[in-house]
Amino acid sequence: MGGKPRCWLLGAFIPCLILNLRSSESAHFTVIASHQPVTVAVGNDAVLSCHLSPRISAEDMEVSWLSAKHRLLVHVYQNKKDQPERQSPKYQGRTELIRDGITNGSVSLRIFNITPSDEGQYKCFFASSDFYNAAELELRVTGSGTNPQIYIEGYEGGGIKVVCRTSGWYPEPEMIWQEANGQHLLSLATNKTHDHYGLFTKETSLIVREDSNRKLSCCLRHTYTREERESTVYIEALFFPRMSPYLVSFIVTLFVFLGFAVLSVHCFRSQRHAKDKLLKEKERLSVEIEWRKACSHAVEVTVDPETANPYLVVSEDKKCMSFRETKQAVPNNEKRFDVYSVALGCEGFIGGKQYWEVEVEMGEQKNWGLGVARESVPRKGYINSSPANGIWCLDLYFGEYRALTDPERTPLSLSEKPTKIGIYLDYEGGQLSFYNVNNMTHIYSYAHSFTEKMFPYFYIRDLESSIRLCY
Repeated sequence: MGGKPRCWLLGAFIPCLILNLRSSESAHFTVIASHQPVTVAVGNDAVLSCHLSPRISAEDMEVSWLSAKHRLLVHVYQNKKDQPERQSPKYQGRTELIRDGITNGSVSLRIFNITPSDEGQYKCFFASSDFYNAAELELRVTGSGTNPQIYIEGYEGGGIKVVCRTSGWYPEPEMIWQEANGQHLLSLATNKTHDHYGLFTKETSLIVREDSNRKLSCCLRHTYTREERESTVYIEALFFPRMSPYLVSFIVTLFVFLGFAVLSVHCFRSQRHAKDKLLKEKERLSVEIEWRKACSHAVEVTVDPETANPYLVVSEDKKCMSFRETKQAVPNNEKRFDVYSVALGCEGFIGGKQYWEVEVEMGEQKNWGLGVARESVPRKGYINSSPANGIWCLDLYFGEYRALTDPERTPLSLSEKPTKIGIYLDYEGGQLSFYNVNNMTHIYSYAHSFTEKMFPYFYIRDLESSIRLCY
């Protein structure tokens, strides 16, 4: 597909590509995507890939991803950066353009936390100054649910009604009844529903009579993966007494009652567990989206050697700082911390939003601190690191993570020890937040109305340990 420029209208969000007609000088290219569907399980991340042929650089091109099913704009890259304001709200905070191979004409789109509604055809468009082209690929979503469960519902139509039920599947699974010899049986009725996530619950029923084969199997097959599940039941002869249908009704009713009681308890526990799991997943996703928004305000931060304590060594590029046992011969200027092994960043912030990341390499004593400090923070003598003295800090003190709050320190319980910490300062919003970049989780946030210029704050007192700024 390709040719002279024209305007593509695919819903309200599809960009119109207006290009110059210079066909004799155009660098024509083809967009190539996989012909095989990309299959992803519900809750996982999907990666959709396209590349150019020939392998020319797409760094200066506009790259757009579109959802053909919903007629929505999924992601836009233009002017060498992402354009999140042009995304459909359905995808905001859920996509990432992987540009590792963009100079070689290769890009991939990652869509986080896939749901059934994301399934369908996607198009990737590449547009240079005088040419465009596109390719299409398919995203398939799968969900594996519960094993089929067989229940006895009662005496009906001269036989026993049995029901097979399953839930949590996508797409709708195939369900059939069959006898011990493999012969398929015709269902009495089949019903299906789906929840607000799009996952299917399906049930099918059958009447078992006395003269039929009483060993039955309910077989389930996934439409895409062809995964198969099976449950088997055997209806005892005592369910079919010839002289007393009342006894049959009583036994069936008793079994139904007992089965309902067991099922109720199981469903209650399952729903409670599923609800707790869903809440945790929503909280995790909310924090991840919050962190990704913070990352969009990334700034370059360096260590100011003129503020560094004499026991601290700052690298030539001002990106690394380490603690040494020997005191360095440095001028004792008014900006330098003379007692505590502290340094500030070169960059000060008087407004806006800033985000930076710090890698910490810990020695045996495990003692460091990161955060921000106001410009008027005391530099000489004893300093109590706390907001009262103009320092908002997170530290690791002999194996214990703490927020250095007033009047008491706040101990922090972390599920994973961070080796890379993200720091986000929202000056006007009065918020300072810390994130564990390793697992994209929130660690702690300060709330304060900042009025002075704020500087990045670094503290280490661990022999042979160091910190490194990532931007």
